[in-house]
Amino acid sequence: MRSVVAAVMAVGLVSGGAAPAFAAPPPLARAASGWEVHYDDQRCIATRRYAVGARALTFGIEPDSDGRGANFIFRPDRLSPNAETGSRPATLAIDGRKVSGRVIMWPDTQNGVLIQTGYGLGDKDPPLALEAAQQVSLQTLALNVTVPLGPIAKVMPLLADCTAGLLESWGFSRADQARMATWPKGAIGRIFQSDDYPSRSLRLGAQGQVSVRYSVGADGKASNCVVRFPSGDPALDKATCDVINQRARLSPALDRDGKPMPAVTTAVIRWVMPGFSDPSNGPIR
Repeated sequence: MRSVVAAVMAVGLVSGGAAPAFAAPPPLARAASGWEVHYDDQRCIATRRYAVGARALTFGIEPDSDGRGANFIFRPDRLSPNAETGSRPATLAIDGRKVSGRVIMWPDTQNGVLIQTGYGLGDKDPPLALEAAQQVSLQTLALNVTVPLGPIAKVMPLLADCTAGLLESWGFSRADQARMATWPKGAIGRIFQSDDYPSRSLRLGAQGQVSVRYSVGADGKASNCVVRFPSGDPALDKATCDVINQRARLSPALDRDGKPMPAVTTAVIRWVMPGFSDPSNGPIR
């Protein structure tokens, strides 16, 4: 389960398909700035500017506070001819380890397109220490690039403190955060079913991902779901919180004495139309 800026890749509505194959490895970008940490009432994110040949690229990281996942954004300065918006196949790798097979491409008024992806590790997945990572690679038809992370280890503590403050603003005090030993656990993506896809969204061919925050009680019941970042389709946004509020039952957070306690967490729910696959879906916490 994810904490404040987590990316739980979910909604396993379809199966099959694969990311496109690429003959050449993604070219290495050159860092054009240092890391900057930004925050508001919904987000903590670190960004860095890069040069990819003659193109400029902004790369952003929203890590989980427990180090088990992250949300990434790629914002190139020019729109590729192949940059069709919507859910698209991709290969996302961290130090050569593939962690996702899908991206969401959004229209962006300033830079043409914003590419969003991420990963979330399950309890049985090998650990991945983002603060020790050297590079992140993305291969899509619209963007093929490897970004060196440089001094990311110095940025992670700043993001962790920002995350703690954001959780506090949502009603999860720093004292409660300090006494929590484990986050809520449960495959929240598996509670979504194909019948949950709103009929109007299906007719319109609407896809996207919805970032939400919600409470998990000491009994494991989810409630108070709030959309942090919408998908662009109000029906998908509403369906996301409706399903979580009505059906989500998780193993609650545990304090340092092993006793259940309430917590606040987040998820990113990815809606994919039938006929499209999302290889990043799978066992999640």
